[in-house]
Amino acid sequence: MKRKVSALLSAIILLSVVFVSCSCGKTPSHTTDGLKILKINNGVLLECAGQADENGVYRIPDNVFEIGEGAFSNDTTVKKIIVGANVKRISAAAFYANSSLNEIVFEGNGLESIGGGAFIGCTSLKSVTLPDGLKELGPYAFFSCSSLQSVVIPDGIKEIYSYTFARCSSLASVTLPDSVEKIGTAAFNFCSSLSDMELPASLSFVDEAAFSGCSAVNKFDFTKTKLQSIEDSAFVSCTGLKSIYFPDTLEKIGEQAFFNCPSLYDIKMSENVSEIGAFALNFTPWYAEIADDYKIVGDGVLIKCNVSPEKIDLSGKNIKYIGSSAFWNAENDTSFAGYSEYGADNGYKYASTLKNLSLPEGLLAVGDYAFTGCKLENITLPESIEHIGDGAFDSVLNGAGSVDFSSLVNLKTIGLRAFSYCDSIKEVNLPDSIESVERYAFLKTGAMENFIENARKTNSADDNFWISGDGVLLYAVVDTGKTEVSVPSGVKMIAGGAFAGWDNGVVYDSNDGITDKYWYNAWNIDKLEKVTLPESVNTICDGAFVCASSLKSVNIPEAVSYIGDETFLLCGKLSKVELGKNIKSIGYRAFAYSGLTEFSVEELPIESVGSEAFYNCTSLVNILLPTKLVTVGNNLLVGCTAFENICIPESFSPRIFEIIGNDIYVSSSRGIFNINYYEK
Repeated sequence: MKRKVSALLSAIILLSVVFVSCSCGKTPSHTTDGLKILKINNGVLLECAGQADENGVYRIPDNVFEIGEGAFSNDTTVKKIIVGANVKRISAAAFYANSSLNEIVFEGNGLESIGGGAFIGCTSLKSVTLPDGLKELGPYAFFSCSSLQSVVIPDGIKEIYSYTFARCSSLASVTLPDSVEKIGTAAFNFCSSLSDMELPASLSFVDEAAFSGCSAVNKFDFTKTKLQSIEDSAFVSCTGLKSIYFPDTLEKIGEQAFFNCPSLYDIKMSENVSEIGAFALNFTPWYAEIADDYKIVGDGVLIKCNVSPEKIDLSGKNIKYIGSSAFWNAENDTSFAGYSEYGADNGYKYASTLKNLSLPEGLLAVGDYAFTGCKLENITLPESIEHIGDGAFDSVLNGAGSVDFSSLVNLKTIGLRAFSYCDSIKEVNLPDSIESVERYAFLKTGAMENFIENARKTNSADDNFWISGDGVLLYAVVDTGKTEVSVPSGVKMIAGGAFAGWDNGVVYDSNDGITDKYWYNAWNIDKLEKVTLPESVNTICDGAFVCASSLKSVNIPEAVSYIGDETFLLCGKLSKVELGKNIKSIGYRAFAYSGLTEFSVEELPIESVGSEAFYNCTSLVNILLPTKLVTVGNNLLVGCTAFENICIPESFSPRIFEIIGNDIYVSSSRGIFNINYYEK
């Protein structure tokens, strides 16, 4: 049973994706030119313009309990708003782009919720003290309030949502209560005046780009917090940051977390950190000045080596994780042009001469891009290894050396392009332990060449499948005459890119075989309309069907519980998908750029839907999310220009602005769309 709670998210909610400016998609009907408008319906203030007194002051009437969406947007007559205790909610974009509002006063503690984007673009607003009793402060609430200098957040707020204070370039002081557990994506992005701030003891999670561009911050001290994870790019371009201190609760530092922090000399590392993402600490003077033979931090994470290749010995050092970019050839990588002030000290200074390396027993993981730019002739991987990260050995193995995957009996995951372009790998016999093989993992390896050569010799009209280990389908070769294929029974896993319409979807070009451009073209995958998977399939990896542009139908077997990241990305003709009854999770951009017209899964046991899952699905009209949904990412419907209705559990109403999509634009010809909430 569901009920309609809101029938409006008006056209005034328009943000630039690049956050350069905020401009209305539709001029509100109450734009003032001497007009006086006041509309109140059942306690909801729908429109208000020209009501301020001669000093620009307006008190919200006592019979109002909710300030509606866009009620004060673009009203240039009001300078000060007094909100009485009867007001319980300020709705999304209520004061959108109100450039004259410089003060808001909350009387009493009646206010419970401030909706997403409530004060977006209020460029004259200088300070805010939010009332005690406030339970929800929505995403983008004060986005681009460029004059805002200070804010006090009351106790009880558990999360600072995404972009809440982003682009508040004058914001110098923020008081966070001890109740805050998470700082969301880009929450303080480009708050360039923000100085050192007191961090609450309850804080456990700092999301992507949370403090990126906070160039005035000198120090972050997390030692009194419960911090567990710092996500990608969290402190990018904090150019004034000199010191950062972590608690021993910290376990993860994401990719490029401190990229372009040229003043960062002082880091107190956690003793329990077990994962450090690619280029997380590179390009800082702290990293450049490490002179230890082997710099091992936290729980066995090797982040830098200063020993010449002929003397390297990694055994007996309790190394569990080869840090991302630990052996990176910094001098040979042009992707970071302009950030090379530390030269070879950004990576492994002997990378160009490293030929052979034996990784120690006890090693659990090789991080993303760990050996980027190296040219190895041989590498020995230990039996203990469980994870090989994205691009870890991309274009690295080009000599006589290979990898005996069958001996890696603990290996669980192989990342994106992990071994691509390693021509010395002639065979891939995956162990039974494997749980995931990501896109292009073995692209243009010697093993793939052998697979294609065999297909050339047979000139068969039958489908050809490269199957490794215990039923892992790595790639498909499809005869040009077919628009439908059936995967053989016994296949358990569809690896990333197995049916991709580019790079590694391989098809016959003619009876003479496959052209040498197979890794850039996949002619018949682009014509493939139907794929039938056997009931033996229990895993579909990220990007399995990416760019299968003619795909109209694919069955999801009952044993599959997860639709991975970008699984059906760019499947432009996939208008409807029947999911198995046991699906519990849908990944990032799983259906982005697809042809979906509706997505109705309200009775399925789906608990999680990733960010941008339906990005740019321009034909998507209706979406009914499951009643048991626990987590949902941001920007779910960005670019969905035909979108009309969404049904979602009521528990997500405070975040609806960021869930639907911060830059959603409802044109004047369409006007509004419907948000429906399941009853609790």
